[in-house]
Amino acid sequence: MIIINKLGPLHNAADRDHCLRYMIAVVLLKGSPITTADYQDNSPWARDPRVESLRSITTMEEDPAFTRDYHDPQCRSVANALEVTLRDGTKLEQVVQFPLGHVR
Repeated sequence: MIIINKLGPLHNAADRDHCLRYMIAVVLLKGSPITTADYQDNSPWARDPRVESLRSITTMEEDPAFTRDYHDPQCRSVANALEVTLRDGTKLEQVVQFPLGHVR
């Protein structure tokens, strides 16, 4: 999680593609998957204040079970979970054990 948890200002595409908070904010705002163009300096998202607003309220925490499974040669999962809490308190959660492109 260390390499994907970029904090502070995002000065360039390399910063943005190492910031899960940025990725989540862009997906929520645009309503579709993030693309390589969304990381570029000329992307409308790169300077959108709404992205920074969402980044500031997004929290991340490591799930020890995900880390264990990643290092387990019998599993090698690249699991991720996302929970979004809406203004009314409704929680939306998604867990992906093996993302698209994984060998399994």
